[in-house]
Amino acid sequence: MKQNALKTIPFFIVFLFLISGCSYSYGIDINYIQQYPDKYSASTLPYEGKIEFSLSTEEILNGIEEPQKITTIYDTDVFLIDITEDENTINNEQEILVIVGFDSHINSNEGTLLSQYEVNEDNSITTGSVNIKAFGDDGELGSFGTGSGDFEGKYEQHVMYVFNKDDLFKSKKWKFEISGLHLLTYSKK
Repeated sequence: MKQNALKTIPFFIVFLFLISGCSYSYGIDINYIQQYPDKYSASTLPYEGKIEFSLSTEEILNGIEEPQKITTIYDTDVFLIDITEDENTINNEQEILVIVGFDSHINSNEGTLLSQYEVNEDNSITTGSVNIKAFGDDGELGSFGTGSGDFEGKYEQHVMYVFNKDDLFKSKKWKFEISGLHLLTYSKK
């Protein structure tokens, strides 16, 4: 019995190491850098570019099987992470959610990440500058709701388009545009 217990201890140690290693990879993200100014120096500059991608209404209605990479901006991969249909509990109407996520890759000492917020000199943050737009095939701005925020797991930040089904059918193709972002440059102290 004692020998069996001794044999399982190395397995248990390896198991704990793997679990802590896996969870740790999601522990150091853009939010971690902002929350620990004693460990990282961070500053932001406006990102002058835009994230753009297009989807047909049919593609939106069919959804996606797995996340699709849109682009890479410095150390951040931008993905279309989900398209889902959900019921609005206020008006009981069906809505289509198009969700874009940011997967930042933190290097050990320094890097540049795409950020939805601006870091102020006192290490506080300013939010609300992100512009989320969708244009129909006629070039007109569509009718939709938006949201953005922090996310748990791989995609630390996200933006979301919320379409009413009737509004979605007003165009055969949609051009999505995200602007008003920042570049967060960080370095380990």
